[in-house]
Parts: sequence; structure tokens; C-alpha cells
Amino acid sequence: MTIDKVERALTELDTAAIKVIVFDLDGTLYEDTEHFDYYASCLAEELEEEKREDFFHDLAASRVGEHVLRLGRVYDVENDNILEITPLGEIKKAWNWQEEPLSESTISELYPAKINCNMTDMLYLGDGWWPPAACAFHYGVESTERCYQKTKEWLAANDDFLTPRPELNSALTALKRDYTLILATNSDAADAKRILNLLQLDSFFTETHTSCDKPAQSRQLFTKIIARNNIIAEELLTVGDNFLNDIAPARMLGCQSILLDPFNSFAAEQDTGPILNNLSELSELLNRWIEQV
Repeated sequence: MTIDKVERALTELDTAAIKVIVFDLDGTLYEDTEHFDYYASCLAEELEEEKREDFFHDLAASRVGEHVLRLGRVYDVENDNILEITPLGEIKKAWNWQEEPLSESTISELYPAKINCNMTDMLYLGDGWWPPAACAFHYGVESTERCYQKTKEWLAANDDFLTPRPELNSALTALKRDYTLILATNSDAADAKRILNLLQLDSFFTETHTSCDKPAQSRQLFTKIIARNNIIAEELLTVGDNFLNDIAPARMLGCQSILLDPFNSFAAEQDTGPILNNLSELSELLNRWIEQV
């Protein structure tokens, strides 16, 4: 942990203005990834045997930023392309699976309108669920639903893989006394409830928003939270690990933010607010903030 970085991030926030803090769940309040590996292994079993090695090779490259398929980008299932888009859905760059850039004329022909991440044929890679899915579609899987449901069953049966973080728990306990804490996640209600319980974080949130359909509905979500809590935008702080899901829509409204970016996936973005690399740094920042209140 780099304390100087944590202190610098803290000084970038107007903590005196903040009244409401909105937390994402996956990749924000926990960092465990074993379920993503299980999901990938299940998807590999759906593939022809001769394609499995390439599937795992591309997935591994994606996870460490050595493939154009990476978090924060969009996978076009129909055309087998990878897109980098702005928060408004405009294409900044595009590649085929072989990592060759698409020409401007090809981009214009294939994508005449702004990109709508509908999570069926335009998959926004917002967290660790999506790179395995994109790789599976590329190598011939027609549906990921069976493996998704099977992984949810595995999660329910393996309730010891998530690691509670006492330092985060301590920070949220103190923050709850002075701030409204809200959870907003794309996970469904049952998954979110189970995960919060396993992390011992189930008692902290005044509001819990599940199945949020981020990023498509992110701006509407933040607007609703602002109105419901009778605050102005700069009094809301959003904390999340994905720029398009959790940060950009809120900053467009004037909210404050903290971005967790362990793999520097969003380093090229212009308006991220403070950036931290992991949950340890976030916990350190929150505990230092509490000391100043």
C-alpha cells in the first residue's frame, strides 16, 4: 500500500460536502475471484476440446491486459469485435479478435449509431464475469446461461471462499454514524444478499439497489438516489471498480467518486476522480477520513 497515494486521493475529495456514499459490490467490496475461474472452467467444457487451450490462453491474456479484450471494453458478439467506447457510447477504437485495428470506414459501416450495451449481443466487460463469457462466445458457445446458473449454485455451496475484511468493516461501522451508505450492484437480490452476509457487510446499507443494469441505467440510478435522499450531486460519493458503470455517469451529474482500478484498465480516461488500486487502499482512505471527521 502506498500511503502517499491514499493521502493524495483523500485530499482530492471534498469530504465536508459528502452526505451519501454509494458502493458497488463485485470487485469493490471484495476482491476474491475463485468463482470467475469456476465459471471459465464450466464454459470451457461447453467448447470443442481442441478449442479449450486457445480459450484459456486468450482469457489469461485478457486478465493481465495482454489482449485487446479487457475490462472496460465492449465485445460485439455478432461481429466478433472488441470496442472501446466513451461514456456516451461513441466508439474511440475498435479491433478484431486478432487484435488488428478496424479502419474508420469499417467502424462507420458496422456501427453507424452509438453503442447500446444490452448485454446480449453487445457485452460491456464491467467485471470478471464478462471476459470468460466473451471468450466463450468467440470460440463457439451459443449460450452462457447454464454455466452462469451452475456457478451461482457453486457460490451457494461454497460459502467460505469470500474473505471478510475487518479493516473495511471497521470503516463502514464508523461511516454509518454520519453518512448514508447505499449499495448499487448488477448482481441480483439473492446473490447480493448472500455475498453481503458472507462478507459480514449486511447491516451497513440504508438502501440496496440490485440488478441495476449498469452502465445502461447508471445515470438514472444516480439521479434517483440523489432525489430520494434530497441532496445535490456533489454531496454524493460513488465508489466502484468500473469507470463506465460506476464513475463516468455520476461525474457527469457532478458527483464525487473513487475509482478502484487494479489493472490500470481506465488509465486513459480523462475524468476519473481519485484512483486507488485495491481494497486495502480504499479501507485505508476510509479510515483516515473517519479520523478527520
